[in-house]
Amino acid sequence: MEIDEQPLITIGSKSFTTEQILYGKLTAFLLRNHGFQVKEMVFKDSQPIRKALESGVINLCWEYTNTARIFYHHQPPIMDAGEAYRTVAAEDEKRGLIWLNPSQFLSPWVVLMSKELAEKHNIYTISQLANYASQPSVKLKAAAYAEFMQRDDGKARLDEVYGLAIRPEDWFQSENALVFQAVKDARVQVGVGIAFDGRIREYHLTVLEDDQHAFPPYQAVPVIRAKTLADYPSLKGLLNQLNDSLTKEKFAELTYQVDALHRDVAQVANAYLIGEGLIQQNE
Repeated sequence: MEIDEQPLITIGSKSFTTEQILYGKLTAFLLRNHGFQVKEMVFKDSQPIRKALESGVINLCWEYTNTARIFYHHQPPIMDAGEAYRTVAAEDEKRGLIWLNPSQFLSPWVVLMSKELAEKHNIYTISQLANYASQPSVKLKAAAYAEFMQRDDGKARLDEVYGLAIRPEDWFQSENALVFQAVKDARVQVGVGIAFDGRIREYHLTVLEDDQHAFPPYQAVPVIRAKTLADYPSLKGLLNQLNDSLTKEKFAELTYQVDALHRDVAQVANAYLIGEGLIQQNE
């Protein structure tokens, strides 16, 4: 097959987490190895990538169940992971978007503290953090990335459920990578990030239990335009095979390699696919 005869698939990913970039790279290498031309597009946050998928600018992306439920469908979150998947998949099918197999694990937002500070004040749940923050003598600073600060299921939801006594001016909006560094360096006492960020492990940060269940389950799923899938039905099997190979432990190791060991994300993705037998190594 000549290069110009190969079907072109455009893959979108969000730029603010390693998890999203990894999903994009894994998908790109997989499809290229199976005869597709691939174009990769990176978007700043959720709203632009959704518009690109709906309009056909991109053919597929990896999206999260309750992100779609809350942010795109404008409905209240669903706390059961299975129900959330089935509901958003059914709703998006009406819009010409097909949700394939869900991941084997959840990708929640997490509230973080340094291990030293958490142990010093016996803080292991967000409720305990809220109690500590309410003391008159305590003035905490917190950091999170832009999308968390802006979304109704982000900071607003955290405040609604826990009533954290952190003043608005003491919340800092930052790039995702810098959130973890700021907590590590004690420039802030509290950070919010994605559970699979390798810097949590690298910096020995404490993840506080969401004991009041503020955050609904977010399950990553490859979402593809129905027309694209009808044109290239083999994509379903390829994407499901990739997703089904990724356990929580394997994915955590991939993000650790990128975030903590500073390995090139493309090399990490390519090596994983070869190791899993999902693609053939080029001679």
